[in-house]
Amino acid sequence: MKNTLSIILLVVLLLLPAGLVIGYSYFGVSYPIENKQIETPSFLTTTKHNLAIVFFGFVGCASVCPNSLTKLSKVFDSLEKEYPQKSVGAVFVDVRKQTDSLSAEKYGYEFSDNIDGAYLPQEERTQVISDFALEVKPADDHTPLLHTDHFFVLEKEDESWRILRVLANSTKASEITKILKDNLP
Repeated sequence: MKNTLSIILLVVLLLLPAGLVIGYSYFGVSYPIENKQIETPSFLTTTKHNLAIVFFGFVGCASVCPNSLTKLSKVFDSLEKEYPQKSVGAVFVDVRKQTDSLSAEKYGYEFSDNIDGAYLPQEERTQVISDFALEVKPADDHTPLLHTDHFFVLEKEDESWRILRVLANSTKASEITKILKDNLP
């Protein structure tokens, strides 16, 4: 009986962190970085928007990035019809170490005129990864580059930005649209 109870307790303790991460990712619980104020990274310095979605990925991604950016394109189509005077956009940030801004820019625009593309300069990498609590694992011979695939909804406040929401990639376009509508200036 003691051995069984010990094993059950051990399993619970080992699975609890994974359960919390999954719960945060898929069940709408807020993330620890929500409402965090961040210094303006270079990829947000040129945006004309006060409300923006940031998505980190890489040019050439075969599945997650195109699906996510297509979803954002639908969100912007919906918002433009309902709120043509409002300005909301997105920034696709290429997280590869070796990249250039032109390929990231072209990649973003392939999906929508409202999606700017940018690269993550090496000198900002550590700070941005920390600010957004990103996980980026470099590619090797057997696996492609792995990265956090969340949507980050940001609001401009004076000279900095605040992370309003962190949304799992599984968040439906209609829910993203609602969140943006609720936060339109």
